[in-house]
Amino acid sequence: MIVLLLKVTLLASLALASDQLLSRRGAALRHLLHATAFLAILLVTLTVALGARATPLPVPGAVRIVVDAVQSPALLGARIGSAFSHWMPVLWLVGALAFLVRLALGHILATVMVQKGVRVCTALEGMTVPVIEADVPGPIVTGLLRPAILVPRSAKEWPETFLFAAYRHEMAHVERLDLWTTLAGQLACAIYWFHPLVWVLARRMRTLQELACDDAVLSSGFAPVAYAEALVAVAGQFTSTTLRTGKVQGCHMLTEKTLKSRIARLVDGSLRRVDSAATLRHASMVFVAVAACIGLANAGPQQASADKAYAEGALKVGNGVTPPKLLRKVDPKYTEDARAAKISGAVFLRVVVGTDGKAHDINVISTIDPGLSQKAVEAVQQWDFQPGQKNGQSVNVIAQIEVNFRLE
Repeated sequence: MIVLLLKVTLLASLALASDQLLSRRGAALRHLLHATAFLAILLVTLTVALGARATPLPVPGAVRIVVDAVQSPALLGARIGSAFSHWMPVLWLVGALAFLVRLALGHILATVMVQKGVRVCTALEGMTVPVIEADVPGPIVTGLLRPAILVPRSAKEWPETFLFAAYRHEMAHVERLDLWTTLAGQLACAIYWFHPLVWVLARRMRTLQELACDDAVLSSGFAPVAYAEALVAVAGQFTSTTLRTGKVQGCHMLTEKTLKSRIARLVDGSLRRVDSAATLRHASMVFVAVAACIGLANAGPQQASADKAYAEGALKVGNGVTPPKLLRKVDPKYTEDARAAKISGAVFLRVVVGTDGKAHDINVISTIDPGLSQKAVEAVQQWDFQPGQKNGQSVNVIAQIEVNFRLE
């Protein structure tokens, strides 16, 4: 888990730092960087999750070897630390579910608005997405599989230029697949709701996708001043319905917090509005390569391919398989931080005791402290076993080891 959080932190930090270095480049290029970072975060998380599910949970036939780091009764701190470690997954799950439920309700609200709204006929050339009048404060494109543009009911009174600007802006979201990249960011925020950098990255990505769509509108022939007037007109539609419809999931053309900065950017003639397709393609390849290197980096020596070979075909105790026996052990040591915090309790490891009498494919399945987990792994790696046997032959055997840390 610690390695996973470090990877997520590194991915988010690199994306945010690169955004600053590329501040004079097109918004589309920088948005691509952020979107790639979020996709990498989700893929890394999925890889770890699948790996965790592939590791069997302890079974009654598994071997249990109890090692006491210090022989003494457990103190109250052990109970508190153990309870805290058990409640942490529950706390994370509650937070993640809360954000996922909110996300689902936002999509349901958008679907209801599309179904109950009134379809508008448009004369915009190339317009393939339906436009729906609904109770929204400003234009919003929503719908992952069947996109639709929601516009305020007062939009029928807007000048034609304002309508076309709004339509082109929202169509740019559809063409750029912003609904999907936004979803990726939202899922990452739900999973890592406790991680501030993930939220900062998500906010920045949403800002950049609006700027990229602004650039697309200007590139289609709109004058900056005319488009700025359209943005101001849309901002004037924010009413009491903003609070209610702000939960609608989709790409909003405007939020109250970005109006001034976006208008200032529209009249900045020194900015690069559009990067070439070749530049975007090459940049995406570089971003994906960097993200892949971070995601595939080994988490530790227990993940080496040699250890994984022992896990393949490893047997459980029973049905003629005898358990391995501990011949020599090395006591684990406390970390300074754990000793200062008076942390006590047990670290549970799942290992494969190989035919060479060593522990391989070591996985932490329950812990009280990340530092103590590492110390437990380091100690168990030095132990010597008599291998388990089947039909008189040494075999690789799955074992569960409980390493107890006690303070005197």
